[in-house]
Amino acid sequence: MIAVVVVTKSRPALFRETVASLLAGSGTTPLALAVCDAGEQAPTRACLAGLADPRVRGIVTDRSRSFHTSALLGLDLLAGVAWDVLLLSGDDYHYRPDWAAGLTAWCGGLGERERDVSHVACVVEPAFSWATVRGTLDAGDRRALLRDTVPGCNWAFTPPQWAVMEPRYRAEQASRTLDHDLNGWARSQGRQVAALDLAVTTGAQSTTGNGSYAGATVLDVAPYGLPARDDPRSPYLRYGAGA
Repeated sequence: MIAVVVVTKSRPALFRETVASLLAGSGTTPLALAVCDAGEQAPTRACLAGLADPRVRGIVTDRSRSFHTSALLGLDLLAGVAWDVLLLSGDDYHYRPDWAAGLTAWCGGLGERERDVSHVACVVEPAFSWATVRGTLDAGDRRALLRDTVPGCNWAFTPPQWAVMEPRYRAEQASRTLDHDLNGWARSQGRQVAALDLAVTTGAQSTTGNGSYAGATVLDVAPYGLPARDDPRSPYLRYGAGA
């Protein structure tokens, strides 16, 4: 079971693509999805009504202007769900058709290494000075990049990983630098942060208005052995000649 919380703010077209791709790519993996709306409610509710999918468990409204507070409010709607993986997502991603299978395979394949990983993103960000690639980690049939940081609007956890992160996440939920701070805190504790190539960013800014993608440069992932993806292909990744 994957529990997903999507936080959205007045971007109905991007939100619809995010939720539709999450639902379409879940395959045979059980999924429970909750939404926290930090913007205009009517377009979001209309989108969900149009999807009419029972896996969408509910929607809550938040005006805190904090992605992380919104994510926690959405998670409250899933309090009765016995999940194996938790994904906290923004509203500007296109999830690949195999995202759920890939995420569960990687998380489930960690074994004893689970304690050495803090969290994993479903998206590989461009080349940023603060997100240096440090290596790779194979689990299941998937390869993740190990980086200094992964995007705070796309973090996934297993239950033991969330048990470690949750107290800090709740304590710092109002901070605009939570993602930077908690990525750094995790690494200072000897735990790695990782990124799987399971989604593509579709917005020029994050749900919280972070415009860092304006200065993005392409990341060459060919040296790290990531297979080429065309479903869709990320404009921020270079997979190598002929890929």
